[in-house]
Formats: sequence, structure tokens, C-alpha cells
Amino acid sequence: MRSFFKKWVVIYWLAVLFGASAQAATNQPGVVLTFDDTSTGLWHNFFANRTDNVRATFFVTKWHELSRPTQIDQLRDLQNKGHEIGCHSYDHTGVGEFLFDPSRTQEYVNTQVIPAIQNMQLDGFNPVSFSYPSGERDENYDAAIRPYLPYLRTTFYDASKQLAQMDEIYHNSDKTYGVLEGESLDNRYGRTVAEIEQALIRAKNNNEIITLYGHYIFDDTSPDADSQYAIRASKLNQIIDIAKGLGLKFYTFQEAYALTPAPVTLPAAPSQLTATALAGNQVRLNWVDASSDESGFSIERCQGAGCTNFAFRSTVAANAVSFTDTNLTSNTLYRYRIRAYRGADYSSYANTVDITTPVSPPSIAAPANLTATVLTGNKVRLNWVDASNNESGFKIERCLKATCTNVDFTVIKTTGANIVQFTNTNLQANQTYSYRVRAYRGTTYSAYSNTVNITISTSSTSMAAPTNLTATVLAGNQVRLNWVDASNNETGFKLERCLKAGCTSFEFLGTVGVNAVSFTDTDSTLESGESYRYRVRAYHTNGTYSAYSNIVTVNM
Repeated sequence: MRSFFKKWVVIYWLAVLFGASAQAATNQPGVVLTFDDTSTGLWHNFFANRTDNVRATFFVTKWHELSRPTQIDQLRDLQNKGHEIGCHSYDHTGVGEFLFDPSRTQEYVNTQVIPAIQNMQLDGFNPVSFSYPSGERDENYDAAIRPYLPYLRTTFYDASKQLAQMDEIYHNSDKTYGVLEGESLDNRYGRTVAEIEQALIRAKNNNEIITLYGHYIFDDTSPDADSQYAIRASKLNQIIDIAKGLGLKFYTFQEAYALTPAPVTLPAAPSQLTATALAGNQVRLNWVDASSDESGFSIERCQGAGCTNFAFRSTVAANAVSFTDTNLTSNTLYRYRIRAYRGADYSSYANTVDITTPVSPPSIAAPANLTATVLTGNKVRLNWVDASNNESGFKIERCLKATCTNVDFTVIKTTGANIVQFTNTNLQANQTYSYRVRAYRGTTYSAYSNTVNITISTSSTSMAAPTNLTATVLAGNQVRLNWVDASNNETGFKLERCLKAGCTSFEFLGTVGVNAVSFTDTDSTLESGESYRYRVRAYHTNGTYSAYSNIVTVNM
């Protein structure tokens, strides 16, 4: 089976090289009728017995689930009568489910394109056309699919325009098209026969081909005739009769592209491909662009010395001369090759290059639990936990707003190793700041800490410290503290205590509200014969603190 598939690809591309291009043919204005999914019986009922040379293209998905022999025989009969059978993916998985990720194009080809082609070949069908499921399409995926199925169709919809105003669904011989876009005939889009007639008249008058698509074709008596992904057979017949009356030709999808006897002129191959290993498990490729008419470049990669199983990696635009491959594995050999492409036509490959990514240095743990505290004098103190044991230091970054992206942050300070605090000074009142920290060693960085936001309010510039703190020992080993409230903008006061005369290791004791001037320490751990020291300061909910009051000492 695999060898048959390879043989078919070789035969097909010989035909492409010596006969086919992706330029639309408008020898005669016309219409391309296409239908998607698996409704073979409905399609066969409508088209198989026609004698008016009306041809269509049927893009089939889930080929492996078709009933045999009935559905296969229906499709074979349609093909024998001049209709085209195209591919609509393996199981109707759209590019959107791959997040349009350019690094996953080969994965999409390997799971949705190649298996679908192989299943069709088992039943004697050799597709050359592909329609994107759900119309989800991306240029990177175009380039990956074209080597297998060169003729691509997607969908187009604009509710604000009449069909005849949609240039996207028309094509002619004046341009080369990498993909054709079609508008739907399905009920859900509400296109009337009169509107479609005007679209067909435009094709006639401008010598263009219009591409249309649908799904189910139901007789008027069917209970499903008005379902959203269907068109009534009577309406489709009206459209066909109008097209015939205008003298439009009914093209299969592949016929919408010109077939010329002259050999295709391929783009010139790029040259002097080089590879450079970069920090962070990246490789930069550079080459010389030797062609003047390419659509872009297709880059392929394999892994291991002497490897030959190249897989598509990415595409870059025309005139590009470099590409950086990211998220590689350290200490690993990769091989690269590159070729230019123009539509479905490819140049030969440039030289192959090998490159080994460097051994990654030991990782660095990110700092944790970053906090920010507003200090008087328009300052912010940052504290964090040093979670690494191999850093050279820390990079502190700041942004001047609450919600920041990576590009908004700038480094404001580089510290040495084992530092866990930094005070940012000379800040502006009524300004919000965001901070983050990461460890570094040489050119290696940890992940970032959490980001903290803090606002310097006007009140933070002038919060007066409480004064005249006194302490009185009460019965029952209790201490009453009194002070003078010297500020007019505090949220409250925070009290601290330490044990022993001359102690400096103060610990948080309690909080009282705004305008409070006393606090009683009733802690049951207070002991007779011990000395205790107390201090108090005002605070605001914005994170601002006043200076401390005087310190008082009591002997129990």
C-alpha cells in the first residue's frame, strides 16, 4: 500500500512538472459546483442520470467509514460520468483544531491528508483536489498540503455583500491562484435564486469562473429540505438552468486550473544554506535567495546524523533569507534543507546542513512570593524568596501600568546572588507600577516570579508617625499602650513587640482602626519579671506606612 502511494505521488508530480500549473483557465466563463462531506446517495440521485453535461466536484471526508460497496459504487459512477472526486480530510478535522500552528503543518498532513489519500487509492480513486473542513485555512498549511493535493478550496462569506460583489469567489486567467474560495448554496446563508442569478451574470459578463459549494441536496418533499446545510433540488435545478441559459460552462474543480502543454518554469533553488546554534535551544538558518518570483520558501528538518526522513517545518515569505527554529532539544543533531515554491511548483533543494544544539546549562529556579510595599517618600520595597542556589543575581523589571505585556517591562536593577530585597526610589505619586523578578546566570534566565501591582497614592507622601507612645502595666500581666495620632489619612495603626530590654526583633502584635490612640496587650504569654519593648506606626490600605513611633520598654 505504501509503495503504491509513493508511486502515485511520483507519477502525479511528473504530470505537474510537465503539464499542470495553478493558473485558472477561463477559456469559457463558468461555474464550479462543489459539495462536501459524505452524502453520496443524495449527490448520486441528483447528478448521476443527468444528460446535460453538468459536472460537479464532490469532496469526501471519512472515506474509511463509507458503506461498501454502495457508497463507493455511487462515487465511482459519478467519476465515470465526468464528475471529480476530491478529498475533504481524513475525519473532518479542521486546521483550527491545530490552532493554525505553523509548527504542526506536517502533523496535519500526516493525520488528515496522507491517510485520506491512501484510503481513496485503495478503492481506485486518485484525488488531486482538497477542500478545507469548515473553511479553516492557513497559508502555511497550503504549502504543506500542495505536494500531495495541489488544488485547494476554502470558503468565503460576507453577509454585508451580494454574491455578485464578492470578488473573492471569482477567478480568471489574469492571475495565479494558490487557493480558490467558494460561497455556500446552503439554506443557512439565505442566498436567493435571484441573487445567485446576478452572480452568474457577472461571471458571464466578465469572463470569470465562480466557485460555489453545498452539502445536502434534498427533494422538496423531504422533511429535511429546509435544513440549514441543505439546498432543495428544485432550487439547484433553477440555478443550473440559469447558468445553462447564460452559456456558462460547468467545470470540475481541477478544471478550474489551466492545463498547458508547456513545461512549468520552476523557481530557482536557494543556495549557501548555513545553520547557527543560538542560546535557548534555537537554530538560525540563513541562505541566498536565487529566485525572483517565488511565493516563499519551505523549510524541512530531520533529526540525527545522516537522517533522510525530512519533515516539513515551516514556510517563510518571498524574499526571506533567514529563519529561526525554536523549542529544540539541547545537545541534539538536526539536519535542514530548504526549497523555494511558487504556488504548487517547487525548486530543487539547497544544500543540506547539520547543526548540533549546545548542551543546556543547569536550569535556574524562579524567585517566588514577590511582594511590594509602599514606603513614605514615594518608595516601593520589593521582597521575594530566593528559590535557586546557582544564580549570579536577579534582574528586577518594572512597567508603568497595571496590565503589562513583555514588551512593556524594562530592567531597572541587577542585583548580586542571594539578594531578596530591593527598594525602588523617586517614584511618582498617583502612579501604578508593576514589578517582576527573575534570576540569571550568564545568559541563562529563570522563569519570572509572580507580577505585583502597586499604586503610589498622594497619601503615601505625608503620613505622619504616631508620637508620645507610653506603656502602663496593668493587673493580670497586661500592658496598656497610649499614643498621639499625628496623621489625618491613616487607615489604622499596627503595633509590634519584642522580648527583652534592647531587643530589635519586633513582631506584629495587633491592628487598631483609624483615629485609635490606645491598645491593650492581653497576651497570656506575658510573664512577670520579663522586659518587653513596643512600637507603633500608622498604615494605609494602599500599602503605605508611616515611620515608627518612639519605642517604650516595660518591666513586668
